[in-house]
Amino acid sequence: MKNSIQKLVVCFLLLSGTAFSYTISGKKYLTDGSQSDVQNACSAAPDDGSITVVIPDGTFSWSGTLTINHSLTLAGADATGVKINNFNASGDMIDATASSNGHVNIYWLNAVQMANNGGGRGFALS
Repeated sequence: MKNSIQKLVVCFLLLSGTAFSYTISGKKYLTDGSQSDVQNACSAAPDDGSITVVIPDGTFSWSGTLTINHSLTLAGADATGVKINNFNASGDMIDATASSNGHVNIYWLNAVQMANNGGGRGFALS
């Protein structure tokens, strides 16, 4: 029975480790740049404008909508190092709506529309 429980705990830890990989460093949530990790960090951030969700330098491919409904900052690691190839053809790349607790700030992201979306919505902010 003990071995079964240990195996179950190990499986749970391995599976839950894939759910998110962002790390918290003070007021920064440092992501791996994947859309799911950035979403997890944005969703977990307190809604008080104190957190900056950081995307590291690199090129990333996103295909869905990143939804932000907390007051926070979403930023690239620096002014020139983050490129997001947007493959979302049917909606916004980022749907950001600030709460009554503050603003949503977004900076240092280079978004490139890759999918033929027919109307230019791919990297719109709403």
